[in-house]
Amino acid sequence: LNIPTVFAQSNNLGYYTKEILILQSYQRDYYHTRVLEEGIEAVLSASAEKVRIRYEFLDAKNSLDADAFQTLANTMTRKYQDVSLDGLIICDDDALQFYNRFGKTIWPGTANVVSTGINSLRPYIQGIPGMVIIEERPDIEKNIALALAQTRTKDIKTLHFIYDETTTSNEMRSDI
Repeated sequence: LNIPTVFAQSNNLGYYTKEILILQSYQRDYYHTRVLEEGIEAVLSASAEKVRIRYEFLDAKNSLDADAFQTLANTMTRKYQDVSLDGLIICDDDALQFYNRFGKTIWPGTANVVSTGINSLRPYIQGIPGMVIIEERPDIEKNIALALAQTRTKDIKTLHFIYDETTTSNEMRSDI
């Protein structure tokens, strides 16, 4: 198994050789959050490194306003002031927005940053210097065709889409 090396050397980790942080918008009780974490953990455990993983959850489903993010940023700045991370994995749109606004202040020495599960690169058309961004977009036309094929025997006149007010839903609404 060929695992790409994306982490720099770290010090004072004891048993561990690398330390990374996974930054998520939603708590572990959301399926997407758990599945993404399990995938990341599987890849990291297959590497030769002994990786210590830290987790931060922004709770963006319950409070996605500037004041809440500022309060979290203040808390995390104090929490991580003496922590040297080898890498940071950002797992969704809201976490990427948080990092883009506060990340260099909270984790100034973290050079290896990757974001995944990003529903739209529109806000980052020029990219973010020093970061790899992996876009994840559903194939909406294929999903609609599948829904219609499954209900072919019914005379469907209208197809309804249900959204919440999350960043992901807003991106999907825009695409549709």
